[in-house]
Order: sequence, then C-alpha cells, then structure tokens
Amino acid sequence: MKGGSFFDYDQFMPHGMCYLWKADILWASVISDVVTALAYYSITAAVIMFVIKRKDLPYPWFFILVGSVIFMACGTTHLISAVVIWEPIYGISAIAKTVTAISSLATGIVIWFVLPFFLSLRSPTMLEATVKIRTNELETSNESLNKEVEEHKVARQSLVQVKNYLHNIIDSMASVLIGVDLDGKVTQWNAAAQKATGISMEDVIGMPLAQAYPRLSEETAGIQDAINSRQQWNDPNRSFHQDNMTCYEDLTVYPLIANGVEGAVIRLDDVTEKVKLEQQLRRVQKMDAVGQLTGGIAHDFNNILAIILGNVDLLEMCVVDDDKVLKRVQTIKKTAERAAALTKQLLSFSREDPDHVSVVNINQVIDGMENLIARPLTPEIEIKHHLASDLWVTELDSGKLEDAILNMVINARDAMPTGGNLVFETLNCTFDELFCSQNPGFKVGDYVQLAISDNGVGMSLRVQEHLFEPFFTTKEQGKGTGLGLAMVFAFLKRSHGHIKVYSEVGHGTTFNLYLPKSNVVEEGVKTTTKTLKMLPRGTETILAVDDEEGLRVVAKEALEAQGYRVLTAGTGKEALEILAREPDIKLLFTDIIMPGGLNGYELAKETSANWPDIKILLTSGFTGKIPIDHPPEQPEVRLLNKPYTLSDLACKLREILDSK
Repeated sequence: MKGGSFFDYDQFMPHGMCYLWKADILWASVISDVVTALAYYSITAAVIMFVIKRKDLPYPWFFILVGSVIFMACGTTHLISAVVIWEPIYGISAIAKTVTAISSLATGIVIWFVLPFFLSLRSPTMLEATVKIRTNELETSNESLNKEVEEHKVARQSLVQVKNYLHNIIDSMASVLIGVDLDGKVTQWNAAAQKATGISMEDVIGMPLAQAYPRLSEETAGIQDAINSRQQWNDPNRSFHQDNMTCYEDLTVYPLIANGVEGAVIRLDDVTEKVKLEQQLRRVQKMDAVGQLTGGIAHDFNNILAIILGNVDLLEMCVVDDDKVLKRVQTIKKTAERAAALTKQLLSFSREDPDHVSVVNINQVIDGMENLIARPLTPEIEIKHHLASDLWVTELDSGKLEDAILNMVINARDAMPTGGNLVFETLNCTFDELFCSQNPGFKVGDYVQLAISDNGVGMSLRVQEHLFEPFFTTKEQGKGTGLGLAMVFAFLKRSHGHIKVYSEVGHGTTFNLYLPKSNVVEEGVKTTTKTLKMLPRGTETILAVDDEEGLRVVAKEALEAQGYRVLTAGTGKEALEILAREPDIKLLFTDIIMPGGLNGYELAKETSANWPDIKILLTSGFTGKIPIDHPPEQPEVRLLNKPYTLSDLACKLREILDSK
C-alpha cells in the first residue's frame, strides 16, 4: 500500500501476528532480544569506560566507533526487534539499521588501517620472552654497574687515603702553610698555622687572609702580585715581634696554576735561630776585623808615642831649672803615658801582646787576688766565694785572667751603686753534643767554669748584644773606655775558652767564663765525660716551663731521649692549667725569671701548695749563690744553673726524683 508517513505504521502488522500470538514463542523471542540488547549495552558501556580510564590508549576513537556498532547493530536492533512484536515500528527499525550499516561500514573500513598496529602488539608469550631478555640484560647491566660502583668506591677510598696522607704530611711540617684563592680567602690551613694563630681549620676556611693571619695583612698586595705574575715571591728574614722578642721568618708565595691561576700557597718558616746565629757570627767576624784594625793602629801609634815620650824625657832634662816649663812637660809626659796604657789595652785585644801560658788553678788565682778584688769595691758590697774543692786545672796567662777578673769586678761595682753581693763560684762541667749544637763555637769536652755574679741593675738585651764590642760602654763620658770586656772576650778566645752572659734588668748579671780543662791531669783522676747512653734515665712525666721557646724545645728533646714524658709551658699560668689536668706529673722544672704573670718562685709556691707530691727543680742564668728577689715563704727547691748540659740536667733530675 502506497502513501503515508515513513513512521506511519498503522498499515503494518506486528511480528506477533507472524508468531500467531503464540505465547511461548513470542515471549522467548522478546526475552532473548531484550537480554541480548542489555548485554550489548553493557559491553558498549564497558568499552566507553575503558576508553575514559585509559588515557594512554592508542586510537581511542576506534574503540568508540566499535562501541557504537555494538550499541546500534547489536543492542538497539535487538531491542527494536522485541518492540516490533507488538508495535510495527518498521520505520524506526529501518533508521536503526541504516545507522548500524553506516557505523559498521566505517568500522569495516577503518579496521584495516589500524589492523597493522594491533597486529604489531606482542602476545603474552612474546612479552614474556622479551621480559626475560630485558631481565638478563638488566642483570648484566646491574653486574657491570655494581662493578663500576665497587671500582669507584675503591678509587674513592684510595683518593681519601692519598688526601689524608698529603694532609698528614702538610700538618706534620714545621712550616706554616696557608692556601688562598683569587679573592684572598683561606682555602688551606695546616697544623702549624693553627698553632700560630689558635684558629682551627673548620673556622678559618673562607676567612680573609688578613683576618685569619694578621701578621700577613701588609703582604696582601705582594701576594696578589705573585698570583697575577705567576711568579714565586720570596721575602727572607722578615722580622716580627712575639712574646716581647724579635723573631725572624722566611715568607714564600707559590702561585697555584692549573687550567688557570687558582690562587696561591703561602709558606712561613721560622728562621729566628738561623738569623741569630748569623748575627752572632757577624759579631765575631766584626770583632776579629776590629781586632786586626786596632792592632795595626795601636802598633803604629805605639811607635809615635815612643818618639813623643823619648823627646819629652830629653826635653825634661833641658828644662829642669824652669819649674813652669817643667810642669808643662810633665803634664805632656803623663798624658802620653796614659795613651801608652790605652795602646797596651788595644794590643791585648788584638792579640799583638803575647800571652804567657801556664797550668793554672783558678781557685788559687782568686784567692791570691783577694786584696785586689776588694780594693775597688765599696764597703756596701759583700764578696762571697763558692769554689769547687776538686777543680780541674786549665792552661792560660794568669796575669791576663787577673785583668779580666778585675774588669768584671769594676763593672759589678758600677752596677751596684747602693751595695749588694758579688759572688765568685767555680765548678767543673762537661759539654755534650746537644749543648754544643745549641751554643755555636763550643766544643765537646771538659771545662772549668768561673761564674762572677752580682745582684745589681742588670742589662737589657740590646746592651748584651753589643757588650763585647770595642769602645762600647754604658758609662758616662770619661768614666770608661769600653775596652774592658772587649779585652776579656779577646783573652778567652786566645785561651780557647768562651764567655756567656745572663742578665735581667733589675735582678743582676752573671758572667760565665769557660776555660778548657788542661791535659795535664794528676795521676788517678778520672774524667767525668758521659755519653748519652750512660746518663741516668727515667719514665716519669715532667713539666718544663720557660718563656724561651728554644730552651723548652731543647729540654723536651733531651729528656724524651732519656725516656721521660715531657710537657712544656711558656708561662706560669699555662703551667698551672697543665698541672690541673695532668695527674701524672712528678716534677716541675721551671725558669725563675719569666716576664709577666707568675715567676718561677711563685709557680713553685703554688705547685707545693696544691700538689705537694710534685718535686721542683728551678733553673736560672744567675748562679745559685746570688740572692734573687722571691717570696720569703718560697718552698724547698733545688737550682740548676744556666747554661746546663744534658748530663747536668739528667743527673740532677734523677737525683731529685729518687730523693724522699
């Protein structure tokens, strides 16, 4: 029948009539179509959910297209089939089939384009095989990586060991080593630098050099110039003040150059002892040069004076009747005779005047000079003798020795204008290699020592440096020629002896004269020379206190060589701090006179009060027979005179430590 709307289904029959409305067939068809439609709708929903959840899904639109086919072709078609059993909506069914056909056609075409992709997807078996391959490769890579990690670990440990080794080498150096970058900030700092400044490595890194090591603040420009020029820079024998002393150091700057200038390393070496030895050598050389010069001048001047005195004698005979002229001539004669005496002193200093050497016992010389010594002294000066009973003999000119003693007696008198004590002390001593290494010019052997001490005004270090130079004097003009001690020095040098001075301003002065023991030894007399191995040894802990660092180092090295454990301190305060924290100290070995803070007597008093079991040995450049200012209640102590030998020190320590 023609005509009517596409959706007009009044003229159609429902499918139920085809089933003759047979209930069992009808409901079986309806239920199966509805269930099938719902199942396809569920599949479509699952596909949509899958696409939504899987953001990384390739070709998501393809899955949507397949879902629409399932939805229309399968789900909607079956649902319409169930409806048309009662309602003949064949127009809607036709549209649904048309949509299904279009989506199915599109899917059928598109699937050939995406099929290669899906075919390339690996199956579980293939994936499993790939996983095994990748796992094996990964295990191999892991093994290789572990090996590399282990090698890296070993290399890193080796690098750390090398760094630690280098760091230990740098730290063990006595030189101060400081590294700086281009900005002048500290990058390296060794133990010597830490000791010199008190600033630790952790605190100093990154600190400006001028702040970390103030003594180098004036050298920053020179250091920067060395870095810029890439040239090593040296500044030898730089002077600086430390502990009220003038010290010297060598400064060397090494630019660090790798792929470019990275900074510099600064090295400081303490050369104080070397410079002082050089100064001492120059003074000796100067004394020799002056001696030769004065000897030549004195010799010629002696000839001139001989002519003058000869003519004066002749002139004196010619004017014997003219009192006025005779008086003038006699004045000229006295003046010329004074000049001749001065010339004699110059000749003695220059060795032009020969010595009359003989075997001499110095005790006998001093005893025989009793009246000569007392004559120039004032009544306020008390003379004391402490002469060794078994004193060795020496070989010298006894007359020159008497002159030397009188010169020092007169100096002592002038140093004690209000009176005091003048002490003569003799003893036998032996110098070992350690002592000689610290006292240039001395030779290993036996010596006779004469110590002449006063408790007068003392001398400064500046005066002591020039003490033996000809014409150097601290006396007022006209009261001294400055040749007395120069003659003493020359006499001792001719006698192969030595002289050392110890003086403290306000405390007094001690002159120590050392003269070689004569080879003329009485039969049966045994030498007392001791080797290092023969000296008494020990294992006790000893605290050595001295404001002179060089003496502390010598004492420490000498006693440690004998088995002792040695601690050192530079001040009395530092010594008390060490005593408080070190319970094993058995003996305190301290200098008496130390500038600032506690002196040796005060330190000994504090030690006896707080640690009564600790034994005490004092040392001083003054002889033990000269009184030195100290508290009246000072503890019972013993004294070792400076300079001392290792033999003296070792024997004295053992004697005290073994005493009860």
